[in-house]
Parts: sequence; C-alpha cells; structure tokens
Amino acid sequence: MIELEPGLRLRRVRLADVRPNAWNPNVMSDELAAALNRTMERFGYRQFVLIRPAEEGWEIVDGEHRWKQLLEQHGPGGRVWMLEQDLDERDARLSTIAMNHTRGADDPVRLARLVIALRDEFDVPFDEIERVAGIGRQHLDELERLTMPVEAGSLPPSAVESPVAEVHIALYAGQNEVWERAMEKALRMIEARPNTIVLVGEQVGIYDKAMKKAHRLGETRARSRALELICAAFLAEPEEGYEA
Repeated sequence: MIELEPGLRLRRVRLADVRPNAWNPNVMSDELAAALNRTMERFGYRQFVLIRPAEEGWEIVDGEHRWKQLLEQHGPGGRVWMLEQDLDERDARLSTIAMNHTRGADDPVRLARLVIALRDEFDVPFDEIERVAGIGRQHLDELERLTMPVEAGSLPPSAVESPVAEVHIALYAGQNEVWERAMEKALRMIEARPNTIVLVGEQVGIYDKAMKKAHRLGETRARSRALELICAAFLAEPEEGYEA
C-alpha cells in the first residue's frame, strides 16, 4: 500500500475481492469492450480503477470496464494496483457521475487531423486504429472526408435547387457564445456586417453538407449542437492566409 494523501492510496488487491457498484450508468458495447481489451493488452494497464473499502473487499467507484478486462487477462486470483479512496456512498455515487461526465469530447476536426496524421506520417493503417481505439471504419472514412476541401462546382444540382431564406436554430447559452464568436471572426475576415442569413445557390449545398457531417460525427440530431461543432471547428482555424 502506498499512501498518496490522506484518504487516498494505491493498493494492490485481488481482482476477486473487488465488485462493481449497483448504480453505474456507464455501458459499453461488445465492440468497444473488445477494443479496450486490445488497448490494454498492447499498452498495459495505465489508468487505475478507483475503489472504496466495502464490508467485504472493495467496491468500484470508477473503472468497471477496465476491471472486467483485467479479470479476463489475469483471472479472479490476479493482483493489480488500484486507487483506493475513503468515500461514503453519497460521495461515491457523485464521483461516479462526475468521472463519467468530465472526460471531455473529441473535436471532430482535431480528431480527423490526428487519425490522418497517424496514417500518413506514422504509417498506422485505419485497420489498426479501428482495432485499438474502437473507432468504426465508417467513422474513420467520415473523418477523412472532413479534411477534404469542398471545391466550387462540385455539388450536385439537387443540392442547389432552391435557396434557404432564413435559418432558424435555437441555441443554448454556451452554444450561442460559440456561434457569436465564430460569426464575429467570420465578419472580421470578410469585412462584412451581420444581417439576415440567406443562403443561395451552392451555399445551400455547402450548408446542408456541413450540417449532415456534423450530425454524423457529433452523433447528434440537434441542429444547434451540429452548428456548435461547425463553429468550434472554424474557430480552430488560423486567420492568416484566409481568402474570402
């Protein structure tokens, strides 16, 4: 046992003496569980399971899926290091929610650049990324397309048959801030002034294509969330060298 700070320590425990809690809302598909297993086999057990003392043994607060993979790899008698914390049930339940929901989310454009760089600069094929990271091949293909520029005149006639006169999207407070910042940046770059948003001709197709892609990559049906992702990706781009 290694004491890290009061109430928090590293302890080597037998896997059979650890049990999952009864309230964990986090679920994992068989495909993602298999990817987690391959990741742990290749890179090792790098993120400690968080446990708390129980009447008999220990109870998991965070890391149930990693514990299951450790059971498969080492068996019930295997002993591994885990992070033990003194938590009552109230704080244990709160910690489970907090640790499930404070992990951040992938920015689609940055993720696309990362997987393309792995493939093109480090010779990591998409098949290996799919096996180790659990990102489906269809998702990887969509990420690759996200890095490809849209060329003028490349959209089919069906995409530009009629203009969209006004775009109405309800935005929450945080989403509205991202929207306003992106609009301010766009207006600075094209030296324009805000007005009613009217899309005409190929603009309709570009808007529709971007929204559909954001829906897929962001795994959301909400147009406000899709627009937030598009704005966030635009804000990540440098202003230098931009041509309107």
